[in-house]
Amino acid sequence: MKKFPFIFLVFLMLLSCKQEADLRYFAPSVEFASAQYELDLEKGSFIDVAVELSRPASTPLQMDLVFSGTLQEGVNYTASTKKVSFDAGASSAVIRLVLRPNTIMDAESTIDITFVPGDYYAVNPNLHYKTSVLVKKAFDKPVLKWVAATTEIVSNPYLEESVAVSIQSDIPTRKDTPVRLSMSSLKLGVDILLNGTTQTECVIPAGQSRVDVTLKVAFKDISGYSKQGVLSIASSADYIVSGSAGRLNVRLSDPVVDFSKLLRTAALQSGDGYQVRQAFKTRDNTWDGSTTVDLGVSSTGSNYLRNYRNMYDHPSFSCRANSATSQLLRMSELFPNYLYPNPTAILDYGNDQGHRQFSPADSVFRFVPLPDNPQKGVVLLRKPRTFRAYIGSYAAWQDKTSGENAWIPDSRATGGNIDASTNAAITGTITLVLEKVEGTFDFSNSSEPVILSAWFSSPSDQFMAGFDKEKYAVEQEGGLWKVQYKLWPR
Repeated sequence: MKKFPFIFLVFLMLLSCKQEADLRYFAPSVEFASAQYELDLEKGSFIDVAVELSRPASTPLQMDLVFSGTLQEGVNYTASTKKVSFDAGASSAVIRLVLRPNTIMDAESTIDITFVPGDYYAVNPNLHYKTSVLVKKAFDKPVLKWVAATTEIVSNPYLEESVAVSIQSDIPTRKDTPVRLSMSSLKLGVDILLNGTTQTECVIPAGQSRVDVTLKVAFKDISGYSKQGVLSIASSADYIVSGSAGRLNVRLSDPVVDFSKLLRTAALQSGDGYQVRQAFKTRDNTWDGSTTVDLGVSSTGSNYLRNYRNMYDHPSFSCRANSATSQLLRMSELFPNYLYPNPTAILDYGNDQGHRQFSPADSVFRFVPLPDNPQKGVVLLRKPRTFRAYIGSYAAWQDKTSGENAWIPDSRATGGNIDASTNAAITGTITLVLEKVEGTFDFSNSSEPVILSAWFSSPSDQFMAGFDKEKYAVEQEGGLWKVQYKLWPR
């Protein structure tokens, strides 16, 4: 009788140690047996695409497929199924593709198949979750395709860039073969010029297997412009187009530049624009000086900058005067013999020589950004700009016979418009032509955001006379003076 409780206890312990069944479901991964298949229609008109599971299906499975590519399902080929089915215990299946060769007019075509994700199986991006079938067909006619350095031409239309490409035939042509080109969205002859002309056709000479073509992007000055298209070899009875190789993607883009990294500190006395510092490059590759200029965007959304002549009612003189030094490209310093204390000097409304400057100009700098990175690009000047300054007797301009500097009542008389002045101290003008600008900008580089080379000319015999050519990196090129600058925010 005493053994019964012990036996009963052991029985209970055995019951408590019994392992419960694992009812969790582990979804198998699905993939194609290969990421790439190839079918030569001379050798057959069908192909089997294998599908595999990472483990046998525990229950019946079905998964949807997406068909794409250059061939059209139901027109150029049929698929044995648009869904892959697995019985319980199965781990492989086959999709048969049956081609219709007579409907295929390209030497190379593709059929792409992709799995649609589901709840009871996993589509792993690290496996062959999609596959492509390359379909080849031989023709008696020449098969044409593009030959280019890249599959896409990307350019900023402001630059009018040219790209060398070729149309290549798999066999030499028996006769002169005209090849017509067509373009979607963009217009051939308007957006893209063929060999510099508006023609839409080129010719592969008899006995040749290629024709070289220069595609030139037509000029457009539209900040924010963005458009793309496909340049295609059009079908013809004289040749066959080689599928996707007969199409060339073209993308033109001129993004709007964000100038906030450069235009950071507002002009003084509530003037227009932002203060930007400018330095000359020296011959030992350093930067010298930091004369400011007030710059701003020419108009909303524009990739042009302009400079300003900011004047305000000076409280000490009760007249209009320049609010601060705002000397674009430090132009006055290119005429050292017209700076104080020289008897003949640049005259302007301001209390010292630093406030006397050349006339301003709109749209003086054109920033041309990279199509995919508006923070970087080049700076250009499309046409020369002429700047003017007044010169005369510095002593007469500062003369205080009336009790105050002569320029002060003159500014009151003209309302600050020196172009309207008839003051006897002004005896002439000098002009400076900004002939060309080439530079780069990189607003991710805080130390050198804008680097420029500027080429100048002037009819004045005082231009660059006395300028320290030993210190600064200046030189003459084709009758012009080249000066190098750095611009950065104040």
